[in-house]
Amino acid sequence: KIHSLYGTLQFAYNNFLYLDISGRNDWSSTLPEDNWSYFYPSVSLSFVVSEILAPNSNILNFAKVRGSWAQVGSDTGPYQLDIAYNLSSTAGSYLGLNMLSKPSTKLNPDLKPEITSSIEAGFEVRLFDNKLWGDFSFYDIKSTDLIMNVPVSPSTGYSYFRDNVGELNNKGIEFVLGGTPLQMGDLQWDVSLNFSKNKNTLVEL
Repeated sequence: KIHSLYGTLQFAYNNFLYLDISGRNDWSSTLPEDNWSYFYPSVSLSFVVSEILAPNSNILNFAKVRGSWAQVGSDTGPYQLDIAYNLSSTAGSYLGLNMLSKPSTKLNPDLKPEITSSIEAGFEVRLFDNKLWGDFSFYDIKSTDLIMNVPVSPSTGYSYFRDNVGELNNKGIEFVLGGTPLQMGDLQWDVSLNFSKNKNTLVEL
């Protein structure tokens, strides 16, 4: 069960500068009491360069530079904090008595939420009566406190221990270039080329 509180602020200045700020707090019953409340904010800023450099240009129709930073929190599934024994069916009983068995994973009553932080920057441009356009983006995403099952020695009585471990990092770029080579009345032909590259790195485990 999750309760959420969300708020956002938006600012605009002279139709060329835009600022968005948001924050969210979640309370999740699947996490321990000390950690069930977690807050994550975000902020984004965009600047319409064409409104300053060429407000009435027939060549540069639109140009915008943007950047953002955001965090996202994530909880886990239910019943992941305390051990729950499995009750066998009558068919699996011993001498007519039901049996209890414990899971192979030792659960953790001190789990923390996973946190993902991301940075993105990019720009958009439209030229020649919007006949040619392009969009470029760069992103860097870091995920920490990942909830995973960690192998442990069988002498502990378990095969795995659930814990917050590891850090993953995703970096990449995306680029789109498009245009309208033909436009005759109601007939319009648009073409576009898309390129993307992503590198996923296990930073820590």
